Amino acid sequence: MVSSRSSARVPEKTWDFVLEAADALGVIVSDFIAIAALHEAHKVLERERTVTVTREYASAFLSALDNPSAPNHALLTAAKRS
Repeated sequence: MVSSRSSARVPEKTWDFVLEAADALGVIVSDFIAIAALHEAHKVLERERTVTVTREYASAFLSALDNPSAPNHALLTAAKRS
């Protein structure tokens, strides 16, 4: 397993809080930080990769895909150029 080293400057109260939480879980601080960072990374990426829409919007979107409009003049002209 390959590991990376990192350092961060945090306020003393924050560090003490992290130490207390790591101790409560019975893990060393570096493991606690890695677990917390991984958990937060999953949340961030899930939020960034997911699009949430209302039922009405989803229904309208799917309907538009199933029933596309006829191509307009500009689209037909562009298609001829390519």
